[in-house]
Amino acid sequence: MTFLSCIALALSAAGSRAAGCDGSEHRQFDFWLGYWEVYTPDDKLVGHNLITQAFDGCAIHEQYRTPSGFNGGSYSAYDATRDNWTQTWTDNSGLVLQLRGGFDNQQMILSGETTGADGSVTQHRVTWSMTENGDVRQRWDSKKATDDWTTVFDGRYRRPATSDVKRLTSLHWLAGTWRFATEEKQQTERWYWAGPSMLRGRGETRYLNNSRPDFAESLSLVETGDSVVYLADVPGNPRPVPFKLTDVSAKHAVFRNVDYDFPKQLVYTLSNNCQLDIAVSDLAERGFTLSLTRASPVCASTAER
Repeated sequence: MTFLSCIALALSAAGSRAAGCDGSEHRQFDFWLGYWEVYTPDDKLVGHNLITQAFDGCAIHEQYRTPSGFNGGSYSAYDATRDNWTQTWTDNSGLVLQLRGGFDNQQMILSGETTGADGSVTQHRVTWSMTENGDVRQRWDSKKATDDWTTVFDGRYRRPATSDVKRLTSLHWLAGTWRFATEEKQQTERWYWAGPSMLRGRGETRYLNNSRPDFAESLSLVETGDSVVYLADVPGNPRPVPFKLTDVSAKHAVFRNVDYDFPKQLVYTLSNNCQLDIAVSDLAERGFTLSLTRASPVCASTAER
């Protein structure tokens, strides 16, 4: 049995992802997901930030690091009982910062306060927003007592240009929930990190008028050491079908299995952080393209413009 066959059998026996936090409120911060290079307004690279879903999509995990050795992280989650978002940040300077707020006017705005050794209180307000080209801006403002607000950090998040077909981090931009809906059906594809070397996914098609049976498939992306493999576990197949990553960039990925009947190739293309096009083909005349939108209010607003 080949190594890929062993992976396929193990994945086909695993359970599927829970869907307890698939409501629209839980997806309000999804525009921040991905692996980012962080720049100052004067175009200086100051750090790298990995933003992933955690706990079956019920939280967002941030892991930030800088070339100087500073590093920190946070967990953010929508609190349905209070109808707001909460974030807890900590770093290697010893800072612990708790923020609360919500999604307003296409921005995530969270606020909190810290108390200094002298007893003075500093207020903090952090705002995240998506720019026209799909990048993310994070602005951190603070103030003491009656002072004016001062910007202490203004970060511009950009997706790095990466082309390593052996590394799963090259596909960081795929994480999240993607949807397409018509009057007849709703299609969803979800991807989330299941570990440092695996992205798990699930594709679903639901027919709203019961004209056809619903369809679901389990998906996985696995880093094997010398390659990245896309595995599609389709009902009726004895084991998942593997497709090898053959080309990748910051917003584009090609997977191939020329020995399979259909499809032989899957091409994922990201547009403006909000639209995901999936081209499915036999490398000849047969094929189709699905266009999905990230399940985030920011992206819904972008689609309407």
